[in-house]
Amino acid sequence: MMNRRFQKLAMLTMVMVVMGADAALAGGLTARSALPQVIAAGKQWQGDAVLVSLSSISVHADGTADEWKYAFYSPGADKRCVITANGSNVKLMEVRLGYSTKDLGDFIDSDQAMQEAKKHGLKGNEPNMSVNYQGSGPSEATYWIINGGYATGDVSVFLDARTGKFSSSVKME
Repeated sequence: MMNRRFQKLAMLTMVMVVMGADAALAGGLTARSALPQVIAAGKQWQGDAVLVSLSSISVHADGTADEWKYAFYSPGADKRCVITANGSNVKLMEVRLGYSTKDLGDFIDSDQAMQEAKKHGLKGNEPNMSVNYQGSGPSEATYWIINGGYATGDVSVFLDARTGKFSSSVKME
């Protein structure tokens, strides 16, 4: 009797482990899902740190990624760092490169940006995504840049990062 209960418990545990593993392999993080941890790490690094850009070089079709990189700038220290979020892990590395100094502010999440980009012709098999400031003066704005890939015919889409409103698209020649 005890052996039978143990077998059922072992079988149930195995099913839960396998289902959990499949779920983890099937998707990743949205850009905003790790934001609380990432911002806390940035503020711990430098109290005045502001998020100035974010990106992932390999994004799933649903707008999630296994890894996101978040760039921070400290105006007081005039320093920069990149925080990498991978699952529940965050890793900070101080860097010397970077140009953005403005806080990104609010932005729609990557899954919403991906859906909107698909409506506006996103095409390609190697999607990557980033949120950055573009332009200068009155035309300056924060954009989601959803790149479909680098092959001829692939299409990249630019969206207003705050609203998700379509801005433009570019076809690779």
